[in-house]
Amino acid sequence: MSATLMIMILPFVLFLSIQFKIDILKPLEPLSGALHQQCVSWFSVNSETISNSYNLSRAFICGQKITQPTQKHTLQKSGLYHAIVVSGGHFLFLDSVLKRLLWPAWLRFILLGTYYLMTGLQAPGLRCLMQMSASSLCRRNGKHLSSAALCFYSGLFCLVICSPLWMSLSFWLSFTVSLSLSLSGDLFPRSQAGLNGLLPLSLIYLFLFPFNFLHGYLHPLNLILGMLLLQPFCVILLGSAGLIILGRGLNNDGLYELNFQINRHLFLILEKFTLIIPEKNHGHLSLFYLWFYLFTLLAIVHVFIIYFRRDTIRE
Repeated sequence: MSATLMIMILPFVLFLSIQFKIDILKPLEPLSGALHQQCVSWFSVNSETISNSYNLSRAFICGQKITQPTQKHTLQKSGLYHAIVVSGGHFLFLDSVLKRLLWPAWLRFILLGTYYLMTGLQAPGLRCLMQMSASSLCRRNGKHLSSAALCFYSGLFCLVICSPLWMSLSFWLSFTVSLSLSLSGDLFPRSQAGLNGLLPLSLIYLFLFPFNFLHGYLHPLNLILGMLLLQPFCVILLGSAGLIILGRGLNNDGLYELNFQINRHLFLILEKFTLIIPEKNHGHLSLFYLWFYLFTLLAIVHVFIIYFRRDTIRE
């Protein structure tokens, strides 16, 4: 990723998206709304008690926002709220499952595109789909781009085709975290086992610092806890969604009750984990300063990568 090219292309992207106010997703909103409601209906029942236990599955699978304030607060404080938002992890997981089933690339793309529509055209999902498409095109044409470059330019393409994303906090948070994770591999491609875990966490914290300082959890324990609990949390959510679908298919109230108890104990455990984490900040966050910080930091990291590689070649 050339720093010079990055600096040259940014004004062009700004001009295209803001001047012309391009939004190619607008015509897809009616279709997306219908598919989203169909998904939500699968995880909705008349009983209020049972419906509350469906809340997580509606968010995790269908992309619906968490409606219970206590659940939302616990997920944010434990660093797991990003697992509820339908983002890159969902699409990468689905893509890996479909690859194991030997589905061709074009069929996987159709299914992932349908799932993106079904989850309500969420900004992190679009960014991930664009990056996956760019990666596939590069492989087909024999081109090689680093993961950081693919992430950066696919993110800029999203901003070109959908100007409202400039004001989408969920897009910028997803974009920032993805960049920090991809850059960790470029900085130390052959790092030791300890750095493989520590470096991504450090870069995420560094890249998200303006957000955490003004509007998030400044204490790094929130990020560490979220990383440690992410995998078991997602496994439990998948199992919970499976119980709901099985319960509907078999018309078995016992499975609904089991799902309710699993969710209840899950949040009891999460609340105990988060007792030691300080509350988040509630300041005003200007996205302009977040953009400026992100692109400045990218340029600095890029210079560091060039310097590091030159020293490696000399050795």
